[in-house]
Amino acid sequence: MTTASDGKRRTGDVARLTARLDHMREAALEQAAEAVAQTAADVAGHARRSLRRSPGGLPRLADRMEIEAEGPARRVTARHPAAVYVEYGTRHRAAHPFLQPAADAARAPFRERMMTRVRRLLRGGS
Repeated sequence: MTTASDGKRRTGDVARLTARLDHMREAALEQAAEAVAQTAADVAGHARRSLRRSPGGLPRLADRMEIEAEGPARRVTARHPAAVYVEYGTRHRAAHPFLQPAADAARAPFRERMMTRVRRLLRGGS
């Protein structure tokens, strides 16, 4: 048999749990956004270094790398008309990929960043 005080206690427990879960969700979104931003910076940096080492005067292209933000998402772009031709090549010029290798190199560190942050949140950190 439950009493009115048992019902109030359960309601309070549910409210505290709901508040904690809401806090965890907000913290997880914030942590994910930070991990995405750091990974975008890593991708852009890797691409710049790759372009500066490439033949054919590509340092100019390296200086045109940008990170665009759309909410928590980030897009790394090369704002240069020749970027697509450098990345994929043409029938006259071999490809010198710089963005795809940079994204590939960032994939594992991004996963590790996310897992570290999720573990910290689950342990009660923020």
